[in-house]
Amino acid sequence: MSSARFPAGYRLEPLRKSHPRSAFRSGQALVDDWLATKALQNQDKRLSATKVLIGPSQRIAGFYTLATAQVGFGDLPPELIRRLPRRALPAMESEAKAGSPG
Repeated sequence: MSSARFPAGYRLEPLRKSHPRSAFRSGQALVDDWLATKALQNQDKRLSATKVLIGPSQRIAGFYTLATAQVGFGDLPPELIRRLPRRALPAMESEAKAGSPG
């Protein structure tokens, strides 16, 4: 697997306490609040994993979070249910956001 290439001065790293999470602005207040107050807690509890894109100014330019989830049978169309095992279905959720420049 080849690694992603970022513009000069940008790097991707796991979210850490030292990252300036409260300074991030995606334009969506709920997303910004989640990154500032809950992302690290969820990661520490192993409920999710967040990676941040750090820009040349050492600020968070964007991030993505991966979290496990389950899909309930009631959320699926009947024609699909017939072909699936009768147990909780694992799934993965992802969220990616970019911040405003500056």
